[in-house]
Amino acid sequence: FLATVSHELRNPLAPILTWTQLLRSGTLDEAKSRRALEVIERNVISQSQLIDDLIDVSRVVSGKFRLDVRPIDLSPVIKGAADSQVPASDAKQIRLQLVLDERAGLISGDSERLQQVMWNLISNAIKFTPKGGRVQVVLQRAESHVEISVSDSGAGIDAEFLPHVFEPFRQGTGGSMRRHGGLGL
Repeated sequence: FLATVSHELRNPLAPILTWTQLLRSGTLDEAKSRRALEVIERNVISQSQLIDDLIDVSRVVSGKFRLDVRPIDLSPVIKGAADSQVPASDAKQIRLQLVLDERAGLISGDSERLQQVMWNLISNAIKFTPKGGRVQVVLQRAESHVEISVSDSGAGIDAEFLPHVFEPFRQGTGGSMRRHGGLGL
């Protein structure tokens, strides 16, 4: 676990350091400087998310995790999570489509935590979808409840791994076969 966490926290630092050194050298033109700032920002956000995930796990384990449950509209929650993923989907030329039933109505939930869940689901869908693919998020009313589905044109999850998909720190592909980062949270 500590090796995985250390590795994942260290990964964003290399491009941050490299691009910072290039910016400091003063040799980059305006386009490369913009690119440098984009890479630095994306990696800082990635590292921040990893740290937030670890803090949340710590709070859950210690029994200090609290939810702020109140009536919320899921459409803005989903839109907010999706908007933050537009740069990642654009970079891979992935079509990110939202199909939101405006009749879904209010639910009881923690807006911040639900946005975090949606961010993770959309981020993973983009991460595992090949260039030029599609990610779709659907919110719909289903009788007395609402359903959210996130689908993509990626390879999917192996059937053998499905029973373990919500276990902390478990990932579908491990060891030298792992191509994508993350803590499995």
